Formats: sequence, C-alpha cells, structure tokens
Amino acid sequence: MNSSLRIYLPLLLLLCLLLPACTPARTLSLGEQSEASVWTRPLNGSPVRQTLFLPAGTNEIEVILVFPDTAPVLDSRPLSWDLRDTTLTVLREGNVETAGYAPNTPLRLQFAPLPEGMQVELGLTAPQEAMLSLWASSTDQYFDGSLLDSEQGNNDLHFKLQVQETPLNLPWQLYGAAERWRKLALWIPLLLISPGWLLTWMIHPGGKRPIVPFVAGLSLALAPLVYLWASLLGLRLYEPLVQSLFQASALLLLLLMLRDLPRLRQAWQSTGRGSLLLVALVIVMGIATWLLAARLFYAPAGVSSLDSGLLAQELIREGQVEHLGSPLPLAVLTATLAQLSRQPLASMLLLAGLLLGVSLIPALYTVASEVAEDGWVGLWVVPLAWLWAAPWDALAQGDLSLLFVMVLLPTTFAVGLRALRVTERPIRTLLLASFPLAALGLLEGLRALVVVLVVLLWRLAEFYWQRRSGKGVDHEEDLDTSQIILRLLLWLLAAMSLLGPLLLKGSPLIPQVPLTAGYPLLFVTLLLAWLIGQIGSRLEPLPKRLLTVLLFFLLLPLVWWRSAPLPTEGILLRETDIMGLQWAQGSSQPDSLFLINVQVTEEGDVQPLDSALWLPLFGERPTILQREIDPALLARAMEPGALEDAQLRRELTDAGVTHLYMQISSGPLQPLELLGKEWVRLAYQAGDIYIFELPPPAPNPQG
Repeated sequence: MNSSLRIYLPLLLLLCLLLPACTPARTLSLGEQSEASVWTRPLNGSPVRQTLFLPAGTNEIEVILVFPDTAPVLDSRPLSWDLRDTTLTVLREGNVETAGYAPNTPLRLQFAPLPEGMQVELGLTAPQEAMLSLWASSTDQYFDGSLLDSEQGNNDLHFKLQVQETPLNLPWQLYGAAERWRKLALWIPLLLISPGWLLTWMIHPGGKRPIVPFVAGLSLALAPLVYLWASLLGLRLYEPLVQSLFQASALLLLLLMLRDLPRLRQAWQSTGRGSLLLVALVIVMGIATWLLAARLFYAPAGVSSLDSGLLAQELIREGQVEHLGSPLPLAVLTATLAQLSRQPLASMLLLAGLLLGVSLIPALYTVASEVAEDGWVGLWVVPLAWLWAAPWDALAQGDLSLLFVMVLLPTTFAVGLRALRVTERPIRTLLLASFPLAALGLLEGLRALVVVLVVLLWRLAEFYWQRRSGKGVDHEEDLDTSQIILRLLLWLLAAMSLLGPLLLKGSPLIPQVPLTAGYPLLFVTLLLAWLIGQIGSRLEPLPKRLLTVLLFFLLLPLVWWRSAPLPTEGILLRETDIMGLQWAQGSSQPDSLFLINVQVTEEGDVQPLDSALWLPLFGERPTILQREIDPALLARAMEPGALEDAQLRRELTDAGVTHLYMQISSGPLQPLELLGKEWVRLAYQAGDIYIFELPPPAPNPQG
C-alpha cells in the first residue's frame, strides 16, 4: 500500500483538482419572461448604481434590459458597466453592445472572478436615446428566497448572480486569503492546531490512527470553552496583554512541537508515511472542495449569520466579553479575533466559516478512520459522507453554529471511542477527552449525551465482536465489560464537571436548539465506515489500489455536482427599506429601541418578519431581538389590537421600546391601524414603511 502511494498520490491529487473542470457548467434557469409592465431605473446617460454583495469567485452578473416598442433602432447601443469597492476604486469594468437585442433579453456581464467576497457597487450607463431600462422582478425577495413583498417598486433593481467555480479560480481564492491574512500567518494556524497539539503531546496517543485530525479536532473543541470561561470571569480584552499571551503561547508551543519532532520523524518512516500522506491528501481535498464549491456566503457574513454578527458587533463596540446568552460562543471568538487583528468583523466571520467548513473534512476522516482503524476507509468515507451532506441549506447559508456542531459531533465520537480503547494513562486520557463533549454541550445541552450512549454501544458491540472472533482489543490488553463501563463513568464524570452549568434548570446558558443535521451525518458516516471497513478487510492490495483510483473518477464529480452553487436572484433591500433605515440612523437617538413585527414560537423563539431585521446592521439601532425581553410580552404585543392596552404599552416602554417599525402586510402589526391614534405619533413614512414614536404612557393614577 505504501509503495503504491508514491505512484498514485500525485495522480490522485491532480485528478482531485482537474475533474471538476470536466463537469458541465451550471447555468441559470431563466424560465419564460413576459414583457415587463413596469419600467424601472431608466438609463438616461447618467450612471445608475446599485450596492451588491458578491460572493468569492463571482464571475457573472445578469441584468435584464427592457425598452418600449417606440424605442429607436440604433446601429450602436452600448451598455457600459463597472464594479467599485467601498472606496469607489474600480475593480472591473466593460462594455456590452446591445444593438439588435429583443426586449427582456438577459445580459451577462462577465469578468475575471473576484478573489474574495466583498461589498461592491454595480454601475450601469447607456445612451439616453436608446431608452433602455432595468426590469424589476415580479416578486422582491431576500437572498434566501423568503418573500418580502409582491409588488414592483420604481427603484427595485433586479439582478441575478452567477457563481461558477472552476479550478482556475483556486489561485484567486488563495491569493485573496494570503493577501488579507498575511499579518496573521502565525496566529491563525496556532489557533487552529496548537491547543490540540498540546493535549495530544500530554496524552501520547499510540496506534496507527492519524494524529493531524485528532489535533485539529481537540483544538476546535477547546476554542469556545476558553472564551466561555473568559466571559464568565468578566475578563476585559486588554489588547497588549492578550497579544503578549499569544506570543508567549506561540513560543511555548513551538518549543513543544520541536521537542515532538522525533515522533514525527519516526512516523515518517516507511511504516507510517502512507498514513500521513493520506491525511495530507484528505485535508487538501477538503480545502480545495470547499474553496471551489464556494457555497457558504451568498450575502455578507453579518447577514448570513445575523445573530452571531450582531452579538460580535456589540462585543467589539463595548471592547469586552460579557456574560453570554447561549448558543453563540463563536461570536465571542470572532469578535475577539477581529478586535485583536483589526480586521473587519465580516471578514473574520468569513474566515470562521471557512475554517469550520474545511474542518468538517478531517472530522469525518477522523471518525471513519477511528471506527475502521484504517486510513483507507476514511479516504472513501469522506467523499461519500460529503456527497450526502452537501445539499443542506444550512451549509449554503453559512450557519456557523450548525457547522460547529457538524464538525464537533464526529470529533467527539472519535475522541470518546479512543478514550475507551486506550490503556496508557487512562484517567488523563478520559479527562482530556471530555473537552469535546463539554464544547458540544455548549450548543446541544443534554442532547450531547446521546453521543456518549452511541459511543458506549459501539464500544460494547466492538468488544464482544472481537472477543467472539478471538481477537484482542486493539492489540492491547483485553478489557472486560466492567472496565469499559468504569472508563465510561469516568468520562461522564469529567464531562459533567464542565456540563454542570448547563444542567441547571433556568440557566441562561441552556440552549434551545432544534435537532441539527449533524446527528444523521454522524450516523451515516459510522455506517459507511463500518460497511467499507468490512469490504476493505476482505480485499487484496491490488483491488484496493484500483478502488482508490476509482474513488476519484466516480465520487468526486458527484460531489462537485451536488455541491455546485445555486444562482441567487432578487434584491436584498428595496429603496424604501434603505430610506427607512437611514432615517432611523439619522433621526433617532442611539439608545432608541424599535419594536418590529416578529413571530414568537411555542418554544419562545422570536423570529423577525420584515426588513426591520436589518436595523442593527444598516441602521445602527437595536431592535427587540437584541434585548432580553420576555417572549411572552412580545407574543402579547403581536396580538390584534393589543397595543390599545395602556398597561401593555407601559410594559413595553419599561423594557426600553421607543419606536415602532412596521411594514404593510408583513406581520401582525399593521401601521394603517395606528394612524390617528393619540397615544402614538407617526414620525416617518415612505412607501409601505411606517415608523412611529411611542412616548411613555401617562402615569397610572392607581400606582
């Protein structure tokens, strides 16, 4: 196997990068377009500009041009366009000749792909005599497809984004990442691997299982725990102190890694070289697949992961870590790193999503290799599991909390199974193995203990199967059932010491998170690892080599097809939305609090219903979503006619509410019902956006 890897690995890596380029390009499904009935954004010789967020790798923007039947027939009808960044620097520009085009013709503005996602301005210019216009879509939508309204607006710019990734885009991706993060070249790798390396050095795991995914998994588990503890202690983020701690930690860990080099040199000998190359290949596959697919961010990171972005933004403004409301430890981590590195919060959230996305690959490889005790099995399971997981909407929308659970579940299972197997330093191993379980408990609460049950059942089944077949347990001393149960109890005891605060009834740290897709992904991975392990144990070396080559010919195109990016169409914010947000920013006090249309579920989750959810990001004013307000009070406020009750209004103003932000036909609060009421004052109205001021009610004469 090891000798064959020297021949096949370069070929396999080349196929990994080139096969996606051989798959057919994904194009937009335009459907039948009838002639537009509303002409919007006339191009009369002056530039028309629209702010967009372009995901990394975007190389096309589609616009639909319309013109009336009375438009003159011109020999030349050029459309000029440009893309500018926030500093108005021209990034891309070009011209499209539209002479001879029929009405409602979609035009694709093609350009070299952008190396990273960014906020840009699209500028369009055409001669006035051409009588060209931009067509507004029949339904205005948010980026995720949720309906905003069903009417065309005079200044709603309709556009479609086409993100077509090929291996040629990979250098742009890598160049953009290196350019932005070159100053953090030391800190980011250390953040990703150093805590796990330190723990691995302490417990000295043996056996043939790969060390790199184990190290990365432990590090990933430790990061949110460290920041949770910092928040509970109320530590202030004093930058020189944190920087000095980073530097001292870097020096210490570099010394430990140098001390550990003999182990790596020994592992690089002929007995372990194949496993290390397999691990390296799998990680390269993961990074390349994730960068090429580019499915995470169709909108700014603060939009795709809005709650995390808002919390992180508030932490940066305050300059300190405060007591957290679960389940957002990742927001604390990204806020801290953004503050220390002086990088934009959106960029740091993009990096966090990228690290999590890449970490999913070694996490799946770790659990598959640990279950089957064969790196070849892990190499097969990763594409199969990824093929099954790729279409999930949660991945496409950049849900960092869900991604974290998806990465941590297989890591926790693998580390727990290893803790039940190892015989060297068992107590220390069990204690350290409890860290991933505790980190999982931050997001999943008691449901994290399901992993413990699955690990126990798997280990007991494995133990009895090995004893029945006459084999020892992992070539180590034979363990009976009582020893396995004792080890499990020790692991649970160590985990409970960290999960203890989560078990307290009424604790603000108990998360209310629905069952995530990470659990079925874990079970599918375990099943695949067991099945492929059974097949691999019965194959001779030559068939295994042939199957390894077949893996890339058959599975990688399927993975590419399933994870191909979907087009995004519609608008993020209408002109009336932007005007309302600008009014709130410029005409209300910084401490104003806006009551908006929300839906309160039976579990107490509060979900926004209209464009007011962008107030904290674009209007820099908080809404009721950013304050700890009793969901029961909000549910009462959403009932028809409830605001007529002076007592309810008093409770809202006591909670800090100063304004009402409403949009017609977008929720239970209807602005037309409040017009003319004495207890509220209309402060702003444009289109279907109404903003009311809610003065404090008169004192209660009985109070």
